[in-house]
Amino acid sequence: KGMREFFQNRHCKRMDLKKDGKGTVSTFLVPGGLVKQLEKTCPHSAGGKRDIGRGLRILLDRYRGFFAMGNLPFTGKPKLTFQEEGLDLQEFKFRPEDADWIEIGIIAYGLGVSRCWLFSYMLGLELSGCAEIYRIPGI
Repeated sequence: KGMREFFQNRHCKRMDLKKDGKGTVSTFLVPGGLVKQLEKTCPHSAGGKRDIGRGLRILLDRYRGFFAMGNLPFTGKPKLTFQEEGLDLQEFKFRPEDADWIEIGIIAYGLGVSRCWLFSYMLGLELSGCAEIYRIPGI
């Protein structure tokens, strides 16, 4: 089979999301400047660990409409924008819900940025109180 058939087959396959929704381990790289704030504000799971997956769901719910209204500068670059160098990026490993991981990927790709960049941007908006200032619908 050629490349065309491969991509057509892959495109046409139905993706079945697991009922529990938990996917494989994923990693976000978060700038060191946001890490301390994240540690204070991120929801905790029953086991006392920070629940980044739940935090991701909250951020997506809160800022989805904000991005849909065009409130993110379009870079106009032909390649994805990644986080800048020198930000002391720190890893956060977690198991996101499959649907959330897919959604942040679609939004990020549509905006021309990486998932890590978008997560850090949403986190920065949240920690700055931007949602309250702009009275974002759905909050």
